[in-house]
Amino acid sequence: MEQTINPINEFKKGIDVSHFQGNIDWSRVAASGICYGMAKMSEGATYTDERFVTNFKGMKSQGIAAAGAIIISGL
Repeated sequence: MEQTINPINEFKKGIDVSHFQGNIDWSRVAASGICYGMAKMSEGATYTDERFVTNFKGMKSQGIAAAGAIIISGL
């Protein structure tokens, strides 16, 4: 028996954020159906995103699975 898969139901919505987005209303983000997020932690050897801790905690406080992203450039 062949099974039909609806691809829309197979994916969860996520978000990628950094200091560029400014202050984020995480309760509004969660209400929109976002399930997971990546918050920029750093870039290169010297830059640390000043909003990482706030963004990470904001995601976690709303039940959004959170991860940090380290951007490596110049390779």
